[in-house]
Amino acid sequence: NLARHECYHCPILDKHLSSHERFRSITREISELKETIEYRRELYINDFKKLMNVLLHYEQIQVNNDGDYKPTKKGMITSYLRAENELAISLMLNNGLLDTLDPVEISALLSTLVFEPRRTNNISVDRFPKRLKNSLKDLVSVVADLKFVQNLEGVEKEINVEPDIMELIIKWASGDSWGSLFDNNNLDDGDAIRSIRRIIDLLHQLKNIPDVSLDLQQKFFQAISLLDRDLITVNIEEQEVKKEEELQIEVS
Repeated sequence: NLARHECYHCPILDKHLSSHERFRSITREISELKETIEYRRELYINDFKKLMNVLLHYEQIQVNNDGDYKPTKKGMITSYLRAENELAISLMLNNGLLDTLDPVEISALLSTLVFEPRRTNNISVDRFPKRLKNSLKDLVSVVADLKFVQNLEGVEKEINVEPDIMELIIKWASGDSWGSLFDNNNLDDGDAIRSIRRIIDLLHQLKNIPDVSLDLQQKFFQAISLLDRDLITVNIEEQEVKKEEELQIEVS
């Protein structure tokens, strides 16, 4: 009974009781935070292990004598890529799906892994060159296998082959005017500009991979020059000017 305790007549008893309750509350919060951190740590570790198993399956990494993971030659190729679907792109490259294609066709095939559709276009690939259709078919198989392996390991990562913008990319890389690109589809300028810039960025990454053949490197260079023109180049320059203006405003 507090009334019988020697502290009962303490002039700052209420303050002490309040401090004690605050101490207990903070202690509980710390304990809960520790539990949350440990829980999330286990989640991240499990997710990391799942990803490592996928990389092991595709021989992207290997375990050395010390038990450490090291990237293989295939893994080093993947390490040069900074894209949404870098493993699928690396598998495309390692499986030789780009080897027989010309720069225009390479650009079109790469577009299937960087384009994010907001609506369905139902594009037919029947008019595409046979070798491009074959590479597209092979890419669909590669991505299907990757999806299967990821599902097997419990990796939740969406990967799709999106051919909707391939025809537009072929036209643009072949020298067609900007306005003619949208005759038979419901794509808009923003979708097209964003996708083309992503393809160009990816081509720059691919051409800088040391193990890529000289023939492919030259094709990547050519593809960049075909895509990076007119409105696309102007758009990039405008973005750079806008960034400089924003930076000057922040500084001032």
